[in-house]
Amino acid sequence: MGMYLRKSFKFGPFNINLSKSGLGFSAGVKGARISKGPRGTFVNMGRNGIFYRKSLTSLNNTSEKPEIGQNNNVNSNKDIKDVNFNNIETTNVNNLVDSEFEEEFIEIQKKYSCGFFGDKKIYLFYNLDDEKEEKMSKFYDSITLLQKCNKAWWLYSQAKTNDDIKRDFGNAEVLNKTMPFPPSFLHYGTPKRFITNIKVPVFPLGKKLYFFPDRIFVTEGKQIGTVNYKDLILEYGKMHMVIQSDPPNDSKLINHVWQYANKDGTPDKRHPDNKQLPVYEIGQINFKSETGLNESIQFSNPESSEIFVKALEEYTKEL
Repeated sequence: MGMYLRKSFKFGPFNINLSKSGLGFSAGVKGARISKGPRGTFVNMGRNGIFYRKSLTSLNNTSEKPEIGQNNNVNSNKDIKDVNFNNIETTNVNNLVDSEFEEEFIEIQKKYSCGFFGDKKIYLFYNLDDEKEEKMSKFYDSITLLQKCNKAWWLYSQAKTNDDIKRDFGNAEVLNKTMPFPPSFLHYGTPKRFITNIKVPVFPLGKKLYFFPDRIFVTEGKQIGTVNYKDLILEYGKMHMVIQSDPPNDSKLINHVWQYANKDGTPDKRHPDNKQLPVYEIGQINFKSETGLNESIQFSNPESSEIFVKALEEYTKEL
């Protein structure tokens, strides 16, 4: 695999917003954008006149992360204000640096973050042999399977439960805070100013992940980081989720839990309107690195999630 970097200068459009309250910027695609300004950082998602806006500024940081594979009875309408949630969030993007790529990456960071006086292009070109092209093609096919999933969720916060909370949430071991989004939001593109000769899959999560042939570039606003595939920690697991309305047609119904349950899982008879809630099996993918990458995404079809993980592992194992 070969790659080279070339300098170029050109004045062009900017994703910068000016208002009376100060300077702001946004990045993303139509229907899914992350914006940051004087009032905080927000995820803005929606189409056809219906939009969802979620503030990311108020989430609390923590280094303790729950293990993948635990029970995930989450999507309940119960009051969860007393639960201590841990944020699942990538570190400051500028801290994501690959020591093997440090000199080139410093130049990329300078170009990517440049302000009003120049739109500096970043040229990354790759020469892939037949074997790598075949593996990359299978990786693209696995992304198509994810795009065809019935539902997807970005997981941004998680909490382990004590006995009292378990009783009120169907005896769940773990509670999640998720934001649903159409799987079609997974797309192909490049970070601003990047010019390349290959298709680049984009995962618009808390930060935007761009899967280049040799590494992942991670962007947020005017910041950019990178994670070499050799340093990527890729995790996969089948999870359980309570889905009360519009259940996905590509998930397996595996169980029912009581809306109000005793510690042993039996129904709490103090609630005459108690009902059973359906539990579905879904797939969860975690992207992590020791430098601070930490993003999680869930899909209604666990088999498609597993195929994606295996395809990415197969492509990256000999890099």
